[in-house]
Amino acid sequence: VCDISILHASCSKQHAVLQYRKDKPYPSLMDLKSTNKTHLNGNAVDSARYYELRHKDIIRFGESSREYVVMQEQQVD
Repeated sequence: VCDISILHASCSKQHAVLQYRKDKPYPSLMDLKSTNKTHLNGNAVDSARYYELRHKDIIRFGESSREYVVMQEQQVD
């Protein structure tokens, strides 16, 4: 199952997971033991470990030059 396709030779078919949960204010990222790693803010993340994502965090998959920026809607009180 894949919700977002990244067509780059260095990216695995199922490279990483982005998880959203009702009980958490921020989404999470986990690398699925990919060969070419997942990068968060310029640093390779450890496989099989969730990382909490914050507003303006930058994600990069494999050796692709595309960067994905986490954007969170501002909460109105």
